[in-house]
Amino acid sequence: MIRDDVYKSFVEYLNSKDMKVIEKIDDEDLINEAAVTQEMIEMQLYALSEFHKKIMGYKGYMGKRLDNKTGSTVEQYKVNIKRLKRYLKNIRLNSASSDFERMLLKVGFDYLQRSENCITKIYEAGFMSIIERSMKRTEICVGNTDFNNIRRIGDDLVITDLDKCCYNNVEMDCFNLLSKYLRKGTELDYKSLVEKFCVFENLESNSCDFILALLSYPYSFMKCCNRYREKSKEWDEEEYRDRLEKAILKDGEPLW
Repeated sequence: MIRDDVYKSFVEYLNSKDMKVIEKIDDEDLINEAAVTQEMIEMQLYALSEFHKKIMGYKGYMGKRLDNKTGSTVEQYKVNIKRLKRYLKNIRLNSASSDFERMLLKVGFDYLQRSENCITKIYEAGFMSIIERSMKRTEICVGNTDFNNIRRIGDDLVITDLDKCCYNNVEMDCFNLLSKYLRKGTELDYKSLVEKFCVFENLESNSCDFILALLSYPYSFMKCCNRYREKSKEWDEEEYRDRLEKAILKDGEPLW
């Protein structure tokens, strides 16, 4: 049996595992992601699981070594919490100077508590053991989980974009796919989908808890606060306030 490290490219490795790397998906096979159903998402999660099982253990190159993003999302979430905590403290000390900051004072501490609860639940779900398992098995995520990047078409598992493939725990592909639709407000049974994914991957129940905690983190709220604090967008005060209101709607209620 030829070792993984003798394959000249990542593409050859994928081909050897019965996956097809193609330039693009034919127009007739493209999916309108605004019209996805529970069943379609479930099938996509199964395709992601197939990818994980086929690619697991790869240690070679794809022109460059794969990035290692294991644990990076959780670490970024923790950084956001520290920034929000510091910002809220400054507003309290110096008083709110805008409608955005006045609104933030009303709801910010609740969202700070929610985000901290998410991190607590992530670690209670055995985050460190998940990381250890991922590294031991050399788990690889596709990164770009969109239907029009990777999925099963007929008898073939096809993928078009390899740029976001990275070393990471497999739960992150489930999170990346579901979070996209959660933030769009797509009505799905997210708990059921997470449970299905864990069955496909033969993961323990703590992985379900881990993914649900990640999905419950108020990502849109934090992103909006970061943008306001850094003034990274050329929006006026009214636009920033409106964006914060929309972020609250996007984040919805925790899934635990």
